[in-house]
Amino acid sequence: MNRKEIKAKAKKIANEHLGDFWRGYALILILTYVLQFLVSKLSALRIFNKCLYSMNILGDQECILSNGSIVNSIGSLVISLIVAPLTFGFIYYILKIVRKEKFDANDIFKFKKEFIVIALINLVVYVLTQIGSLLFIIPGIIISLNYSLVSFVYADKQKGVKETLNESKELIKGHRLDYLLFDLSFMGWIFLSLLTFGILLVWVLPYYQISHALYYENLKTVKN
Repeated sequence: MNRKEIKAKAKKIANEHLGDFWRGYALILILTYVLQFLVSKLSALRIFNKCLYSMNILGDQECILSNGSIVNSIGSLVISLIVAPLTFGFIYYILKIVRKEKFDANDIFKFKKEFIVIALINLVVYVLTQIGSLLFIIPGIIISLNYSLVSFVYADKQKGVKETLNESKELIKGHRLDYLLFDLSFMGWIFLSLLTFGILLVWVLPYYQISHALYYENLKTVKN
């Protein structure tokens, strides 16, 4: 895998499709913000101000659990169920840009009816990663790398949960260290983005996402 070549090509595509990237990504950002705003307003209503469980901490009675916090938790879960398919749809959108195929904003909603499968994929990856982390740092990193391509695999092939997880693991096999180094090579850009108070992310985020899509494409070619 030629990491420099992949990143050079990604820069070119990012420059050519900067507007396309943000037109697609803005849909997800706006929807997420609106849903979070609605949940926060709902949980702040007077009917949700009741404390369900409190505890005495340093002489003061502190509310540990309120019905408002429960509304927030349920709302966050619903938001994740709604946004996750759009995130996978955005990967599909990026893959079409990388492949020079015809694309439009509707691609982002391609998986709107498959939120259960996508939720299960994300849940299994989360659980496996957490288990790996409990087994020390290295196993956690390996497990995380094994399933780092699940969103690309599913967006590309729309397979079941088990098939998607297995294909991601098989694709990255033998390339874990290379992929880790590839991912870490963007740390400098992320640091520069922090120095510019996030302004540089306008270009860095498309560059990062397109680079990973190209890595996936090249990895498929190598494996085949």
